[in-house]
Amino acid sequence: METSSIYLTCPGCAATTLLERRGDTVRCAACGFDYGALRADTTAYERFAVARMREGVGGKLGIAALHQWTSSEGAAESAASLRALAERNGIALPAGRGVDPVLRAGLVGVVLIVVLVLGSVGYFAAQGTP
Repeated sequence: METSSIYLTCPGCAATTLLERRGDTVRCAACGFDYGALRADTTAYERFAVARMREGVGGKLGIAALHQWTSSEGAAESAASLRALAERNGIALPAGRGVDPVLRAGLVGVVLIVVLVLGSVGYFAAQGTP
């Protein structure tokens, strides 16, 4: 059993509790509600997911984790289907963040300098000291 650090409002006991993963099963840590059974009922699951996303950031994080854990899809497909559900219901999810191009260029520059310095040290070490 793995108790996550993700809190979600449970439809079984109405408490905001941790999610527990036991193999392929995800349950409420307080009452043992089986989220897999909820996921099997698509209409009820979508109502539940939309309600959690409307709770704010914590609800969005919780439903994103639950959606991935109870999905047979991969992480990218699960995220895409959750985004589509949010979009159909008028819920704005934060956009994914890319890498800042200035930061990327700076890191590439640092790596090139390190390689140049190490190459120079290796070259002069191989030549021997005069």
